[in-house]
Amino acid sequence: MQDKDYEGIASPIRELRRLYRDAEAKAARLRLIVDVRKVLDRGPLDTAMYEALSAIAGFAGASTATIRSQTGTAWQFPTRSAAGEETAEGADPVAVCKAWIGCEMLELRLSRLAFPMNEQDREAIQIVTDQLAAFLAAESQRILREQLTSDLQARERDLARLIEAMIGAQEQERRRIAYDLHDGVAQSLASLLFRLEAAVVAMEDTQSAKDAIEGGIEIVRTSIGEVRGAIGALRPAELDDLGLEAALRARLDDIQSVQLCFHSDLNGYRLPGALEVSLYRVAQEALANAVKHSGCSRIDLRLTLDEPQFVTLSVADNGCGIADALVVKQDGRGVGMSAMRERMALIGGSISIRSGPGQGTVAVARAPISGPAKELA
Repeated sequence: MQDKDYEGIASPIRELRRLYRDAEAKAARLRLIVDVRKVLDRGPLDTAMYEALSAIAGFAGASTATIRSQTGTAWQFPTRSAAGEETAEGADPVAVCKAWIGCEMLELRLSRLAFPMNEQDREAIQIVTDQLAAFLAAESQRILREQLTSDLQARERDLARLIEAMIGAQEQERRRIAYDLHDGVAQSLASLLFRLEAAVVAMEDTQSAKDAIEGGIEIVRTSIGEVRGAIGALRPAELDDLGLEAALRARLDDIQSVQLCFHSDLNGYRLPGALEVSLYRVAQEALANAVKHSGCSRIDLRLTLDEPQFVTLSVADNGCGIADALVVKQDGRGVGMSAMRERMALIGGSISIRSGPGQGTVAVARAPISGPAKELA
């Protein structure tokens, strides 16, 4: 009778113990999956893989956990003394799980298990192996993206250096032509002018010859003025010696027909050479358009620094405006506008032109400052 009572009591207790052990096993499997996910979310790669393999080895009661890809990349817990060497434990794994990273297979090997694993444990480890595969795939994509980004940035830096060198070469050629004109044609014309003036003095008795020579003198004076104007247009000395602000002020000093207003935020600071040249050429073209074509009575020129590290040039007139700032070419302005856009595009900037009949024209050029502005010495 007592044996029957004992059996009646022991049977539910055993069932409760079995259910408890099953619940503990399920909790351990779930905890493994969650812990590995947390480890992988924290990163970095090598630390995350080591901690994940440590958790797997602890769950399976294994002395060694190794994961290896077909390309030979491997991680192991505990760490090996020499990367890539196969240990005695890894040579004879008692459990293997597989997952795929794209077309590449990933293997998880467990050695010297302290206790046998059932099917549910293997399923949990397979889930974790899939997690590792997804993590490694994401890391591979991240590394690839970073490499592509780095390559793109390097190409952009190379392009920026090439553009700066190209602009520098153009300006160097302009400088050479300006010097050649100054030292050659301008000097020859000046010498001819002095000789003609001396001839006028020597030929006081012949009025017709004197008149002819004086006419030649006037032509030479005009030619000298034109050559000097061409020299200044090719390469203003102020741009090299004093910077963009001074070059723009000198350019405005040459304009006498309209009221001028100039404002600058630079306050004596120099911009990178290629940027100064490009902005000067854009201002030169915009001012020429305003003076020659708009019939304006006022021009406002502004040079402002924007955050972060941008400079803006604006040229506004109160003239007749342009019917279509994008397509008008019959008066020569369309070609100049295209040149301005191309110049700004070369230095990574942009230009917008707002205009309308009777509303004046506003040209706004904006570009990044590729290097630090320097104070004028």
